[in-house]
Parts: sequence; structure tokens; C-alpha cells
Amino acid sequence: MARPKEFDQEKALRRAIRLFSQQGFAATSTDDLMRVMEVGRQSMYDTFGDKRALFLKALELYVTESVHSINVELERPGSALAAVQSALVTFARRKDLSSAEGCMGSTPSANSVSEMPA
Repeated sequence: MARPKEFDQEKALRRAIRLFSQQGFAATSTDDLMRVMEVGRQSMYDTFGDKRALFLKALELYVTESVHSINVELERPGSALAAVQSALVTFARRKDLSSAEGCMGSTPSANSVSEMPA
């Protein structure tokens, strides 16, 4: 029987998002990820795969939650312009996955996609 994970996978993934957002894919080492995520090398590989797979999982969570937060604002009653304005402001102020330190959708992270091996 497999041993249960001794770390919070979602919390570790969110920490990886923050690090990738700050540094981009190429500048983020596996050692950096292990330190920030507070996981051992084997646990990281067993749970998330290699650095590329981890980045893709982080990007998927980031995009899913970003789109959801934007959709919530766009579905509110009122004018379309006010909804778009509110969606953009709300997205910019998010603290859960975005911060002043960077975001997965901006440089250096956006450049990370082109840095990744196929």
C-alpha cells in the first residue's frame, strides 16, 4: 500500500505558481521548487512529475481559477462595460494566485512557454 502524502498538494502547487510567476520556467530550478513547495525531490516527482509537468499543472490551475474569477464578474447584472471593468479590476487585485511579484500570464512566465521543450 502506498504511503499517504505528507504535504498539502494544493498548497505546494500554489507555491510553485508563485515561484514560476516570479522567475519564469527557465530560471526556476528543481531545487528552488522543492524549497518553496516544502517537499522532497521524490515526493515532488511522484506527485507532479518533472519540472515541465509541474509547470503545466500550475498553469492549468492558474488559468482555470483566473477564468472562473473573470466569469463571476462578467455574469453579474448590470451594464456590459461595468462588468468588463469589474472583471479586470478584480483580476488585477487577486491575492490567491496573482501578486505584485508576477503572474503566470505575464513576463517572465509568458516567455516560459516558449522556453519549454516540446
